Amino acid sequence: MGFKFNGKTSQSFGLATRQDKENRMPDFTNKTITVPGREGIFDFGETIGERTIDISCFIPPGKSDAGFLEQKDKIIAWLNPDIGLCNLILDNEPNRVYRARLQSGFSFEKAVRNSCTFDLTFLCPDPYAYAVNDENYEFTQPGTFTLNRSLGNADSLPVYYFQAELQKNQTASVSTNSKLMHISGSLSKDEILVIDSSLMTAKVTDKNGKTLRNGLPLLSGLDFPVLKTGSNTIEIKADGATKIMQALNTQDFFTGQVPDSWGADGLWRLNESEPDSSTRLADSSGKNRKAFISGWDNTTASPQLGHLGRSFRMNISNPENEKTYLRVANDGTIFASIGKTIAVGGWIMPTKYSVENTFCPLLNTRNGPGQPIFYLSLHSGKPRLMLYDSSGALILDEDFDPSITMTDGKWYFVTVLIHPDIKTAQWILGDRDSGKVWASTPVTFTGELNRSCKADLIWGMLADSYWYAGNFDDWFLDCNSSLTADDVILKFKELLPANAADSNSSVDGLTTNNAVTLKAKNSVYPTSGELTTAATSYGVKGTHFLTIDANIPDGTKIKVETATSDDLSTWSNWSVLGSNNTVQSAAAKYIKFKVTLTTTNTSITPTLRSICLSTPGESSFKKLKIQARSRWR
Repeated sequence: MGFKFNGKTSQSFGLATRQDKENRMPDFTNKTITVPGREGIFDFGETIGERTIDISCFIPPGKSDAGFLEQKDKIIAWLNPDIGLCNLILDNEPNRVYRARLQSGFSFEKAVRNSCTFDLTFLCPDPYAYAVNDENYEFTQPGTFTLNRSLGNADSLPVYYFQAELQKNQTASVSTNSKLMHISGSLSKDEILVIDSSLMTAKVTDKNGKTLRNGLPLLSGLDFPVLKTGSNTIEIKADGATKIMQALNTQDFFTGQVPDSWGADGLWRLNESEPDSSTRLADSSGKNRKAFISGWDNTTASPQLGHLGRSFRMNISNPENEKTYLRVANDGTIFASIGKTIAVGGWIMPTKYSVENTFCPLLNTRNGPGQPIFYLSLHSGKPRLMLYDSSGALILDEDFDPSITMTDGKWYFVTVLIHPDIKTAQWILGDRDSGKVWASTPVTFTGELNRSCKADLIWGMLADSYWYAGNFDDWFLDCNSSLTADDVILKFKELLPANAADSNSSVDGLTTNNAVTLKAKNSVYPTSGELTTAATSYGVKGTHFLTIDANIPDGTKIKVETATSDDLSTWSNWSVLGSNNTVQSAAAKYIKFKVTLTTTNTSITPTLRSICLSTPGESSFKKLKIQARSRWR
């Protein structure tokens, strides 16, 4: 084990070192008091003392007398306590740094000719180890945010760098885990209020870090912030702050997946690399309606990487022999809360077998138990919908003739909307390659839909006779949906650009929920990656600005560009942000974002959590940068 002290390594002095013991828990003193006449003692917590680190060193033989003496002189100069506290990094703790100096002198104990041993004891007045690459967070918009500390095992005493353009009569505040810090008084746009929780002090500096004046008079109290390990809540308020139009931070906005809200009764992302031990695929709705894979072993059934993470592929070689399908068992509750609209659908990539056969099942409820409610299928490559009453009788059997022709190996988004009360139903079909969408005219049915259906959901099979060959992905079911056909069409077009789930992308929007990072491979991040988001409604006229909620460690950057459109088909060129992060793209109905993430250190990545669009105007608050000073006890 080696170490680095005062910028130089023990290896550079030719030293062999070892650490016989690790003082992982520094000494502490319990604070108690005894009260006469009362049993036990009162506990007032504990105080952590200093830390000492012992290291044994050995100078191997081989140098001349003069060289040996010179080496010892260099070691003494290197370790000179007159230098003061220096950074100490142990090889077995490469990502942590202590502030240390020698506690006492040491002697060179002669071993063999021109070799010796000596023991060092380093004193760390501050017993904590700190992160070499600290966690940094940046907020450029008032609001409430979640700050997640991943490093360290102890509460930290952060440094806040607060920027605002405050007049004497204006105020701002920063709340950290409900601990409120008021800021009032004059602060120019080029000044930074530096609040150091460790030193329990504050100062005002210029942008170059030069101290201008004492910052404590700007604070109404001395209740300095503390950051917990894990989740922390940061709330920023400021006089004159502008209103946030949109805070864009959902998984679908980054990845293009079906929104979570669409799958209230079932949401099968099909993103697993393999099924669980019971050969089932997860349900992301929270209802735990997992999909069992019938025909998993010894078939072509497999997860396939694609534009929405993974999809499930089946029956590619010989459907009649493989007979793979997905089944979700109905415990009697799937259709227990039918409202005004049943919305069901997802992505399919059919093979030639599926689009050219006369009958091809997509999703059905005809395999029991009990009577069915619906059957979605392809009839000679075109959509078909069948609906049933509680006796099992057909109350709708409709073939549709869409303007989109489905072909082998292409992705299509299918949705069926069923309205039990007004007795209409509608098919919607979207072509991923062209971006075109077709919606059928609503068809009417007579009779009463089977609201008591207890049948299982079956993808890709009917009556052990008909089979689907191809891929399923991102299927949803909501029996009490508020979706309209216009909603589905709009969302399909909005989601198409998003790439954070694409297996070919250099960014990752799947690993961390509602956030995007660079995509690591074998724990190594690429130096850059480009996110394209989904589109969202816009239409703002005049000056307006954009901010992000992100973790941007030292050595990383995030750059945002915008493009706008009136039809979600023809887009303007990408435009960089102007001064004060103003959006330069022309006003239009819709806007999308291109976000470039970069790093100079392939072991760390920036993390984008949210993009905010704000109404025109200036905010007194400009920026809050937080250096976590993450630490280990």
